[in-house]
Amino acid sequence: MVPPTSAAVDASDQSGGTEDIPSKIKAYQSASSSQLSALPSLASSRSSESSGSLQPSESSQSSQPSQPPRPSQSSQTSQTPRTFPTALGVYRSPQGHSLQVDRDATYYGTCRPVDRFEKISRVGEGTYGVVYKKGGWVCALKRIRMDQEQDGLPLSSMREITMLRRIRHENVVSVEEVVVGGRPDEFYMVMEYCAQDLGTLLDHMPNPYTRAEVKCLTLQLLRGLAHCHRLGIIHRDLKMSNLLLTSNGILKIADFGLARLVPKDSGGHLSPKVVTLWYRAPELLFGADSYGFPIDLWSVGCIVAELLRHQPLLPGSVELEQIRLIVGMLGPPHEGIWEGWNDLQRRHPHPYSWPRGQVESLRKIFPSESSKTISLLQGLLTYDPSRRMSLDVALEHPYFNESPRAVDPAMLPTFPEIRVEVNQQQK
Repeated sequence: MVPPTSAAVDASDQSGGTEDIPSKIKAYQSASSSQLSALPSLASSRSSESSGSLQPSESSQSSQPSQPPRPSQSSQTSQTPRTFPTALGVYRSPQGHSLQVDRDATYYGTCRPVDRFEKISRVGEGTYGVVYKKGGWVCALKRIRMDQEQDGLPLSSMREITMLRRIRHENVVSVEEVVVGGRPDEFYMVMEYCAQDLGTLLDHMPNPYTRAEVKCLTLQLLRGLAHCHRLGIIHRDLKMSNLLLTSNGILKIADFGLARLVPKDSGGHLSPKVVTLWYRAPELLFGADSYGFPIDLWSVGCIVAELLRHQPLLPGSVELEQIRLIVGMLGPPHEGIWEGWNDLQRRHPHPYSWPRGQVESLRKIFPSESSKTISLLQGLLTYDPSRRMSLDVALEHPYFNESPRAVDPAMLPTFPEIRVEVNQQQK
C-alpha cells in the first residue's frame, strides 16, 4: 500500500532553514558561459530524484585510483579544470532568455561533473535516486528536481542539502557532495547507497519482522531522530519509505526536504500541511501552525505499530477519514486529555461529528503484545503534544529491556532478492 503523498508547503512556511546555502546556487542557472567559470561550487563548503549506479568512464579511469576513498573535503575544493565533453547547446532560461553554452569549453569550479561516475542500476522512482559507482565505492545520486522552478533550486532541496550537511550520524543518510550535469539545471546529491527502504520491504517480505527485529529497527530510528532533534531539526515527513536499510542492517533516516529548524520564536508559524497523511499528528490535522518535535514522535508511534502488525495503523485516504480513524482509536479529543484543545478549536474550527460506537483501543488492536509494548505505543500516540512521550524517555523505555531483546543490526534480514525483483519490475 502507498500512503497519500505529503502536501506542498504553503506560503506560511517558506522562510528559514536555508541560511548557509551559497547564494551562488541561483546564479549558476542564469549565468552566461563567461560567468560560469567564476561561480564557486555547491560542494565547496561541507557540514549531509531520478534512477541508476556509477563507475568511472575509460577516459577518467587512468587518472583515478582503482579503490578511491569516499569524497573528501580536499577533493571537493580542488581547482582542477572540469571539462564537459558535449556539443554546443542553446538553452532557454526561466526568464525566457536564450543562453548559448559551449559544453566543450573548460569551466573552473569545485563541483565534479556527473559523468565522472558510472551508472550501474536503478534504485527507485522519485523517492531515492540512481545507483552509481566510482571506483570501488557504490553511491546513489539523487537528482534535484527543477519542475517549473523560476528562481533557482527548489527550497525543499536547498533545505535538504543544508540539513544533511549539518547531520552526521550512523542512522541518518549522508550526503557526500553535490555534482553537476552538462546542463545548467542538472544538480545531483551524492548520497551513501542503501539497498532497501522499509516501505518496499514491508510490501514484499513474506513474513513480518519478529519482535526482536522490530526493537532493533525502533532503537535505530529513535537514535537517529534524537540526534536530529538535538541539532534543533524537525524531520516533518517520517514514514516507511523514508527509512532506508543497508545490507548490514543499519537503518538510515532519509529525505529531509520538509525538515525545518525549530523556530527560536515559540510563536513562529509553520505549515500544518506536512507529513504524509498516515503518519500525520492530530495537531497538524486540526490546523495547528505552531508545533515542534512531538509531531515526529507521533510518526514514530505509527511506524512502530506498522512494523508490529505488518500493515499501516491509520491508513486514511483524506484528512477527514484520518481524523475519524484516530478518534476511533483514542476517542474524541477534549480539554481534559488535550490541554489547549478548546483554544485550537476556536482558532481553527472544525465542524466534525465524532464517530459513534466503542473505541478500538491499542490493547484491542494488539491483543498479543506485552503491556510494555502497549505503554510505549500509548506514550507516542497521545493527543496532547506536551504529554507525548519524549525521545529520551522512549529510548529508556522498559519495552527495550524485556524479552526478547533487540537483535544486532547485522542479524536483520535484508531480503536482497526483493530489491532484485523490484528492479526487474521497474525496467
